[in-house]
Amino acid sequence: MIVPSFLTLGFLATAVIAAADPRTCDRNDAKLPLLDAKNFQLTYSPNSHTSKLAKHLKTVSMTQVLTNANRQLVKKAPKTGSGKPVESWGWNNGDDDTTKYYPQGISSSGDALGAGKWEGHNVWEAAKGEKKKARISFIDRSTHKYRHVLLVEPTADDNFKEVSVHAGGIAWYGDALYVVDTDNGLRVFNVSSIFSVGAGDRVGKDPTTGKYSANNYAYVLPQMWPSNPTPPSATPGSPSTAAPPPTASSSASTKKPTSRHPSA
Repeated sequence: MIVPSFLTLGFLATAVIAAADPRTCDRNDAKLPLLDAKNFQLTYSPNSHTSKLAKHLKTVSMTQVLTNANRQLVKKAPKTGSGKPVESWGWNNGDDDTTKYYPQGISSSGDALGAGKWEGHNVWEAAKGEKKKARISFIDRSTHKYRHVLLVEPTADDNFKEVSVHAGGIAWYGDALYVVDTDNGLRVFNVSSIFSVGAGDRVGKDPTTGKYSANNYAYVLPQMWPSNPTPPSATPGSPSTAAPPPTASSSASTKKPTSRHPSA
């Protein structure tokens, strides 16, 4: 689902649809056969190249990315809804007018950590996708400046490629950014391992010069692992099913990590 190209905080008038209170529902009231949870599990496949790629690229902190933010949100009235927002911000004219990238999912440091801030910053995070690439816009809520970061998948110990996903939904939890892959479940990216790259149209390593670029993005966010749907015939816990990511809870608890301090 495509979200509006502006960010709106506040309450919008919504129609009330009569429906059964879910608190009073009982599984025995189901009129259709219940789905079996074992058919809806994800298989994690860690990318062995990610940590080795860090030896070839410079890792930067969120603070560095936000300090070098090169775009500014502007105040804009929302184009939809009848409510009066507390805040309403839009992308700059170039980003707002483009038909190449469309805003998709949104999350924030308030989702990532119980303290609500990442390295001392209150951060918004918006995903934008196009046919062959996807990017994340990191927004500093105190300055309303933002920077686009390209999502990439390590393909070798010293190389990477763009990620072709719609990025229709995202969730930031601890170090992990979960990005929906319409056909393949989820992709998980490491927010603590943002890499800086040089200028250039190529995405990845230039075989001639050995230099790295990302379609003229200054930063890339590497994929840690994909999370693919497990076939119904697969047995959970078998060798094909890896352990869940460290930042994902393996129990019923949903408690967030408490804080994130600036990197050294």
